[in-house]
Amino acid sequence: MGILNRKRERKEQELAAKTRHREATLAAVEADGRNLENATREEQNDREIVLTAVRENGIALQYASVELRGDKEIVLEAVKNDGVALEYAFGNLCNDREIVLAAVRQDGEAIEHIGVDLCMDREIALEAVKNSGFALEYVHPAFQADREIVLIAVVKNPEAIKYVSPELKDEIEKLNQSK
Repeated sequence: MGILNRKRERKEQELAAKTRHREATLAAVEADGRNLENATREEQNDREIVLTAVRENGIALQYASVELRGDKEIVLEAVKNDGVALEYAFGNLCNDREIVLAAVRQDGEAIEHIGVDLCMDREIALEAVKNSGFALEYVHPAFQADREIVLIAVVKNPEAIKYVSPELKDEIEKLNQSK
């Protein structure tokens, strides 16, 4: 009976220590999501810990388990915090229109990380340049020749002119000079 009691007691102590460590990790990622990097693999696969981390700092997604980097809810929370977190999404989530729109609305340059299936989506390109003129660099070449998209990008950031298609560049430069 003494051996069984010691084993049970040891297991209870291990469980208590594990619980204290999890609580400490949760507090750490709440303070700074990047602390997820220092979490155990088990904690990097803990949904509550990872959600807390990416809500505080979207880029913390890079430290989450592959499984959770493929979880739509977690990736959506991450890109709402920092659109560029899209870079760390796993699986087909870079082709998920809802996630991509949230990402480019938060940071237009997140368009660099979208999936092939969405690269010809005009609404996504438009949302990206509305947020950042420099997103014009990463849109499909067809949109670098789209007058509306180009004008929005160049008005947002005149330096984006270097990403305008040759067919439109002269016209846009003339418009800029006339202002």
